[in-house]
Amino acid sequence: MEEKHYYDVNLCILKHIASGMRILDVGCGTGLLGYEMKKKGNFVCGLDTSKKELGIASKKLDYVKEIDISSDKIDLPKNVDVIVFSDVLEHLREPLSCLKNFKKYLKPNRKVIISVP
Repeated sequence: MEEKHYYDVNLCILKHIASGMRILDVGCGTGLLGYEMKKKGNFVCGLDTSKKELGIASKKLDYVKEIDISSDKIDLPKNVDVIVFSDVLEHLREPLSCLKNFKKYLKPNRKVIISVP
């Protein structure tokens, strides 16, 4: 069965994004949401499993990296202001473990934004 990919910008997430922040866009796809966050004056690092989609996202975002977000062996930039999980966590077997693993990249008292269908 072919995996579906969605190509739109989650406006509910975008309204919670200010400017001047370092953002991890987890499951960035082709970078549409990340690009909108970048246009607000943010540094955006996009993460995804699809090389094809990251190739497109690399033209829109500051940095992209191919990773398996369910792995506990992830090496990412530390001290980010916001981590965005837009319609990603529902695809994982252990979403809570993933969230706990990503917490170490977040600056103290910063936020994680989650959207699930």
